[in-house]
Amino acid sequence: MPLFLTVTRTAAASRTPTCSLWYLLQATPEQVTYDDGEFTTIRRWPLTGLREHLSTPAADGFEPHLARFLDKLNPPTQA
Repeated sequence: MPLFLTVTRTAAASRTPTCSLWYLLQATPEQVTYDDGEFTTIRRWPLTGLREHLSTPAADGFEPHLARFLDKLNPPTQA
């Protein structure tokens, strides 16, 4: 069952949004394969520090809903 659903416009000229279903996957890197025709590079990010990285200019181009997904997994504490 999906944990999260997002809708994103992927191109300014496109009228069709991209709908994504987000799932949690527990696996080792060796157990996961990717379609080389779909991706030019794959990089794994540790959860530690990822939220902080998303707030930097270096995160430009990351999935725009990733911070919300991380909040769903581990809500930020309220002061």
